[in-house]
Formats: sequence, C-alpha cells, structure tokens
Amino acid sequence: MAKRKAESTDLFYSEESDDSDSSTQSDLEDSDYENSCEDGSDIEFSLSEDEEEANSEPIEPLHVPWVENGIPRPLFSYTDREGAQVPINIQDPVDIFELFFDDSIINLISEETNRYATQFIVHHGQKLKPKSRVRKWKNTSPNEIRTFIGLTVLQSSVQNLLLICIFRLARVLKRHFS
Repeated sequence: MAKRKAESTDLFYSEESDDSDSSTQSDLEDSDYENSCEDGSDIEFSLSEDEEEANSEPIEPLHVPWVENGIPRPLFSYTDREGAQVPINIQDPVDIFELFFDDSIINLISEETNRYATQFIVHHGQKLKPKSRVRKWKNTSPNEIRTFIGLTVLQSSVQNLLLICIFRLARVLKRHFS
C-alpha cells in the first residue's frame, strides 16, 4: 500500500463524514495519542488499493498552443518630455492633492454621485422603508467630496498615530471620569 500525506483539512472532512463515535476527552488524554495537527505538520495515512490505482494515473499538463492573431502591433515612440507636465508650485501638501484632484474632477465626482443617488431613489423608491436613510438623501457638494477624498487619503497615513492618540485619550478620560 502506498502512503500519501494528508493535510488537516483532509482529516476534517473525513472525520465529519465518519459515522463512528467521536473521540472522547479520555481518548485525547491518552499518552499514545499524538495530535500532529496542532503543530501544522502533515499526517500520513494509507490508501486502499482502489484509491491507489485511481491516484497512480499521471495527470497530463494542459498545453494550450499560442496563436498569433496576425495583427501587428505598432510600436509607439514617445517624443514628449518626461516627468511632470504641469508647472509645480508646491507650498503645501494640499497642493499635491490638488494636482491629482482638480476642480473639474471633484465636480464630476459630485455630479455623478448625485446622479446615481437620484437614479437609485427613483428605481428603488417604492421598496424603501419609511425611515430609510436613502429617503433623507441630500445632494453632495464638491466641497464634501473634496473633504471625503482628503480624509480617505489622510487616514491611510495617520491611522496608527490617530489610534494611539485616541486610546491614550480614552485612558485619561476613564481615569478622570470613572
């Protein structure tokens, strides 16, 4: 009989479908019992002859022939100047933000957000519950969108520092007000 290695998941599913009684606590405390799943190692077990024959057939690798579609791809030559294409006058970090999110982009995001909300309310209006927050929708302004994107970007860079400050403040408040 051939031996193959099984992972913990194989044993889980085989034990789950087993109709025999499960191990009792005394079985687990037996000195001969070794739980090798805890340390993440594999467990060896034997296969029957039928299973051995089924697993002995080699699996052919999938060979997919590469075919050219006959369309030549033109090579583009880049002739412009490399680097930033706008004059950079950075006085504040917000200036970098405004290079990527200028007024036209912010206005577009605001308009499309409001359009989507309107379409959603029209389409789902009858299905909404009476006190649904969607019924209280107010159009977003470009300023709100700018604030939201700015906070989202900022959160990734100051999240850990902010959490530390919040927990310290909570500790101080708990000490003084409890």
